[in-house]
Amino acid sequence: MQTSAMFCACLATLGLLTTAALGGDDRLYEGVFAPNTSFIRVVAPGAQFAAVDGHRLPTEDLVISAYVNVAPGEVAVDLAATAVPVPVAANLHYTVLVHDSGAHAVITDDLQASPAKADVTFYNLSDQAGVTLFAPAASAAVFEDVAPQTGAAMALRAPLTLTFEARAAGVTLAAAEAVALRRKEGVSLVLTGAAGVYELSASPHRYQK
Repeated sequence: MQTSAMFCACLATLGLLTTAALGGDDRLYEGVFAPNTSFIRVVAPGAQFAAVDGHRLPTEDLVISAYVNVAPGEVAVDLAATAVPVPVAANLHYTVLVHDSGAHAVITDDLQASPAKADVTFYNLSDQAGVTLFAPAASAAVFEDVAPQTGAAMALRAPLTLTFEARAAGVTLAAAEAVALRRKEGVSLVLTGAAGVYELSASPHRYQK
């Protein structure tokens, strides 16, 4: 469940939302790509191999990889033990989530690319049945009850720097500190782990052709 209205209201009350221009805010959101093309990335912590449309992704980037520019149509995402066909429509972003068990899911990321906001996406690759992404500075949830092998997305007013916590049943499992939200750009967070040991990783959205 997305709780954007309540969350943004809490930030505004605390003075954490701003529309003031800051240096460096004119960065391109996704560079210059051919019209009507789309993007696929892989979120596969612990994986040793992944390729999108024949382009092998660096192993060290597989926690949250860069988006790879692809043409509409069926695109193959190759993993170590299988190939995942992704039906690609025009002008969309896709994330292939890969669990340690090998289970995978294809998520369509709802990105807005707003000139006044930052896109925030969150994925649950943990053993927790429902995870809340919480922002302590606002005392509010960004997302609630995110099920395993699923994700959620929303756009937040930027620029802003926040710490995020992944919580389940009111208990903080892991945190990502000082995450920078920049206009026209995006940030992704992924919760991994099981049996009481968890990690919340954060990465800005990156693009490659």
